[in-house]
Amino acid sequence: MLQEIPEGDITEEEKDQAYAALMAPAESLFLPKPVGPAERLPAPIRERLGGTGLKLVNTEVPEWKLVFTKLEETGGLEGMDTGAVNGFLSCIDLAQRVELTPGVFKMMKEANIEPNTLTYDLAMVAHAGMRNPAKVKQLFKQMKKRTSDHSTSGKALGH
Repeated sequence: MLQEIPEGDITEEEKDQAYAALMAPAESLFLPKPVGPAERLPAPIRERLGGTGLKLVNTEVPEWKLVFTKLEETGGLEGMDTGAVNGFLSCIDLAQRVELTPGVFKMMKEANIEPNTLTYDLAMVAHAGMRNPAKVKQLFKQMKKRTSDHSTSGKALGH
């Protein structure tokens, strides 16, 4: 319930009310709880990883290499789509994404999943963030050959 901001001077009572509202317990603010890394993963990835795989994600710093290995051991990306792959990639920090992207592309090929512009963008942004412009250009050329939609492809190249 929002109240109007009073015009003119603010009384001591109004100051006390404002202070009490600011000091109210956090649960009374009705803010959503932060979403953990496992909850951000697309549903098909979460299902494939299962409980033990999700424990690898729900750590202070997820070990994405171990998560990737678990994913490989449990069927890879078979039966998934590009959206699930992109959602998975977007959860991974840039440094680990750089390391894992070749394996993800390989797994996509094995599952007959065609990368789209966003897939390439996620890879290019990671390489750009790790200051690897040669790899960004290589991925951009690869993307141009394989996709017809280049609408978001300038992000990593700074266009």
